[in-house]
Amino acid sequence: MQTQIETHPENPVEPSLPAEHQFTVEDAGDEVQGAPGALSGQDAPRELTDQNPPGDLNNQVPPGDLIYHDEDFEMYDATAIIKCELGPDFLDPTDSTHVIIVRTATNRTICIDGYKMVKDAISNNQKQVRCYTYSISTDDNEEIAIRKTAIRMLPKAGKCRYAELIRNVKFLFDMLYASRKNPQIFQHGGVRKGEKFNGNKEEDIRTILAKRLGKSRNTISDYLNYGEHLNENVFQYLINNKAKKDFFEKVQSNKRIKVKILKGRNLEDDAITEVISADMFNWWLEYKNNKGKISSITAPPAPPSTGSENLDDDEPLEEFSCRQPPAETNPDENISEISIDEIHRQMEEMAESWDSFAKGKPTPDEISPFLRVLMLDITRISRLTNELIQNQQDDS
Repeated sequence: MQTQIETHPENPVEPSLPAEHQFTVEDAGDEVQGAPGALSGQDAPRELTDQNPPGDLNNQVPPGDLIYHDEDFEMYDATAIIKCELGPDFLDPTDSTHVIIVRTATNRTICIDGYKMVKDAISNNQKQVRCYTYSISTDDNEEIAIRKTAIRMLPKAGKCRYAELIRNVKFLFDMLYASRKNPQIFQHGGVRKGEKFNGNKEEDIRTILAKRLGKSRNTISDYLNYGEHLNENVFQYLINNKAKKDFFEKVQSNKRIKVKILKGRNLEDDAITEVISADMFNWWLEYKNNKGKISSITAPPAPPSTGSENLDDDEPLEEFSCRQPPAETNPDENISEISIDEIHRQMEEMAESWDSFAKGKPTPDEISPFLRVLMLDITRISRLTNELIQNQQDDS
C-alpha cells in the first residue's frame, strides 16, 4: 500500500500524513517505493544520489506551500533504509543514539545521519532499527540534502539569543560549582583527545561544559567572562534587546577595567555586580545610539606598592578566576592614602555616568537599578569624605 499526498493547486492546503498510514516493510515488499531499481535486493546497500530522477510531479507540494513535516520514533527494516549520498558525509560519527531518517511522500526511508548503525544492524542480523523519523510531504532531493546538512548545524530546538547563551552557561557553571557532586560524573562518555581533568574543580567544569555543549574551552571561558558580575535584570534586558556577540566583545575591556577599579575599592562581589550591571545599561544605550561604538575607559594609575597588591599590573585581566575570592584586606589599612583629589575623581566619574545614562532616555525599568547603584556610589564617597575629615582632625 502506497501513501499518496494529494495536493490541489487551485485550493492549496497544508498536506499531512494520515495517521492510519504507518509505513512498514510489509507494506512496501522487498522494494522501497522510489528507490533506484539497481539497488534492489534484500541485502544490497541502498543509496540516494543526486542522479536519481525527481519524484512524480503529482506528489510535489504546490509552489508557495510550506513543506510539511512531522517527527516521531519508528521501527524500520534495516535493509529498507537508503543511505543518503546527496553531498559529502560528516567525518565524525553522529552523537545521536538513533538513526536519523527522512520518510518522503512516496514512503522512501532515507538515512541522513547515523548510517553506520544501519550497517551494524545488518551485520549483526538485526532485522529492525529504531529511527528518529522526519516525515515530509515531498520527494525533492533538494529538501533531503538541506536536511542532511542542517542536522549538524541547526540545533533541533532552534537557536537561542546570544545573551541567553551567556546567561545559561553561567547558570550551569554556578550550579555545578555549588554542587557537592564530583563534576566528572557529568562528562557523558569521556572527553576529547588532549582534554583531561586535573582535579581543579573550576577547570574541570569548563572542560565538561565544552564537551557537553559542543564548544571549545576558550569559548566557554568567553561566555563566563562576559556573564560575570551581571544580574538577572540586565541579562533579561539584553536578551529582550537581542544584544549580539559584537556588543559583549566591545564592552568587555571597559568591564574588566571597571571590575579592577571596584576590587581596588574593596567592594564585595554583590556590590560589584550591582555597579557593573548598571554600567551595562549605560554601555548598551551608548552602543545602540552610537552605531555600535562604545567609549573606552582607562585604568586608574597603580597605587603605591604595599607588598600585598590585589592585582599584578602585568597580569592579564582575562585570567581572573570566575570564583576568585575577594582579597583579605583591612578596610582601615589605606585610610591615610585617601585624598581630596581621589574624592573629586570619584565624584566626576559618578557625574559622567549619570550624564551618559540620562542622555540615553532610559525607561523606568532601566532607571530603578541605576539609582540603586548611584546610592552605593554616594554612600561610598560620603564614607571616604568622613574618613578624610577624621584624618585631618587627627593630624591637627
